[in-house]
Amino acid sequence: FLVNTTATIPQNSCHGFYDRSGNAFYLYNDALTVLQGPLAAGSGGTLQNGQCIIYGTGSGFAELQLRHAELDYARQLLDRSNIKAERDGVAFFTDPKDLIGRPVAVGERLMELADPLRLEFRIDLPVADAIVLNDGARVKIFLDSDPLNPVEARLLRADFQARPRENQQLAFRLIAERPSSDTRPLRLGVRGTAQIYGDRVPLAFYLFRRPISAARQWFGV
Repeated sequence: FLVNTTATIPQNSCHGFYDRSGNAFYLYNDALTVLQGPLAAGSGGTLQNGQCIIYGTGSGFAELQLRHAELDYARQLLDRSNIKAERDGVAFFTDPKDLIGRPVAVGERLMELADPLRLEFRIDLPVADAIVLNDGARVKIFLDSDPLNPVEARLLRADFQARPRENQQLAFRLIAERPSSDTRPLRLGVRGTAQIYGDRVPLAFYLFRRPISAARQWFGV
């Protein structure tokens, strides 16, 4: 190190060096003829010439190490705050201003990432309309924005237990996806109506299923 206003090393200057392997300081005398030291960092000794004094205990190096540790910790926190998606997509949320300065908790959902070419349809099937559905069942989606052009899809999975939804009604959550051959663009978040096809049943059962179910609930049979 050199405490001087120029890059040269004149006499009567605070000139020395730090040995990283030995964790010690060295300081030249004013004439630059004698090397004083070593002075172990953190020790109680000193090194001195006519221009400066280096203290082992509480030296600037120990303070520098502390600041470096604080800087590394701050960088780690910054790296953890940078959330990177594993794949490309479109991020959508309500308002970017709602996220500025907002405290968040672990596991809290901030936004959603979707691939416009790999869309899924979330269907809430009321308990009263629940029927036996198989994986891959045919689903026809009628979007509110384009009800005259339904979207063909296939049932991907279905919940086995009904849960309360946004309208506080019990419903089964179904997920359907359209075939990869259908690449027409669809707006994310759009709502609509779904028509789900189950197994074929006799016409009488189809017409009287709900009355029979209501009668069983009423009479307890």
